[in-house]
Amino acid sequence: MPDKLSFSKDWNKKLNADYYTTIRLPNKKYTPGNELQVYCKDRYIYNAKVLYSQEVMINKLTEYMTLIDAGMCKSDFQAMMLKMYPEYNFEKYPLVIVLLKQLEFVKPVEVPKFIAMKDYSKTMEALNNKQISML
Repeated sequence: MPDKLSFSKDWNKKLNADYYTTIRLPNKKYTPGNELQVYCKDRYIYNAKVLYSQEVMINKLTEYMTLIDAGMCKSDFQAMMLKMYPEYNFEKYPLVIVLLKQLEFVKPVEVPKFIAMKDYSKTMEALNNKQISML
């Protein structure tokens, strides 16, 4: 069974792309050729194949890499990683940038409908009537 690759959110709306990157702590599951089960907020989306992975020190990440990967500038991305992994020694150990290929057609990751609703009372009514969900 493929290893799990979890995303807390769809950073930079990349999970609907055929090919995309993720910057992670090193792990053997990111070896090229491996297949991963991709999840967003604990919801299975599809399987993806690792095409490429390369170690990179956090201070060597470029603005280009962090904007494409997470939709945030280099300094914000670095601050987020330091907050997410406070015990990890980023000065001594690298991150890995992984290129993934979606292996099967996927239903797009949906933006909850309530975000698009401008009227709070209608949003709450729709949630209460289970016409929309927050997931």
